[in-house]
Amino acid sequence: MQIRMRHSRIVSGLPPSSSAIRRGSLVIWQVICLHSLRGCRMKKGFTLIELMVVVVIIGVLSAIAIPKFASVQDQARRAACRGNMRTLATAEAIYFPLNNTFTSSIGNLDQIQENASFIRCPSRTGAGPYSLSIPVFDEYIVNCPVPGSVHGSVETGVTSWQGSD
Repeated sequence: MQIRMRHSRIVSGLPPSSSAIRRGSLVIWQVICLHSLRGCRMKKGFTLIELMVVVVIIGVLSAIAIPKFASVQDQARRAACRGNMRTLATAEAIYFPLNNTFTSSIGNLDQIQENASFIRCPSRTGAGPYSLSIPVFDEYIVNCPVPGSVHGSVETGVTSWQGSD
């Protein structure tokens, strides 16, 4: 079998070496290129279909991840708010034996918990201070300042969210 290459050399009966195999495959590649419609161009870059598939995959992953991220942020803010209420409830519990009463003013807790009057709910920008109330002499309630919040409250050391989430 004889195949004529571009430079008018005739290749026949090549010895079985690796360079001969490479040259042989090159010859076959050149023959294929000469008979193809597009010529002998190598493929460079990505096709439009490949790029669109990548964009769709990224879109699906982001559609899954973004709502999950928002949910995790809400859970973190709720946990931070509940931690703040526990801190204020602990300050109330310490305040009682020192003053023989609970306080309904969060500013009075600054002597027990440093900067207690500056503690705010992280769920909402501009939320006021936590509210303290004393329904009876030996009970207190710490409420979240965000109206209609699901963060709960602390009533005389007992959290309203125990056993939930």
